Amino acid sequence: MSRIYPYDFKPGGDTYSPLYTWYVINVGGKDAGTIWLEKESVQNTRAVLGILLGREEIMGKGVGSAAICAAVARSRDILGIESVSLNVRIANKRAVSCYRACGFLVIEEGVKIQEGGETVPFYRIELPIE
Repeated sequence: MSRIYPYDFKPGGDTYSPLYTWYVINVGGKDAGTIWLEKESVQNTRAVLGILLGREEIMGKGVGSAAICAAVARSRDILGIESVSLNVRIANKRAVSCYRACGFLVIEEGVKIQEGGETVPFYRIELPIE
């Protein structure tokens, strides 16, 4: 269910796109992860959030929620968005808690069927931006 960069990003190509904003998360002078907001089309006012934290020692310390709040605030006017959404695994309690602390609301539950038949229950969550 996770990716490491926006769909519209083309490795080795132009790094600009009107469909996404993308930031490096830096903690204590060290890169700790990445976060992006992306839209399906320029006219779309809803963005999908992607985040990847790669340093175990920063987990559970508010880095994710701070990065989400900063990325949404910076991207709002750049992308012209009115809401942010994503899917999160129900079993990922730390992430669910983080998103709720940022103001995301559960709008739907679903199940993704992985290759091999494994089922992964998830929440579709959304953050309205005022």
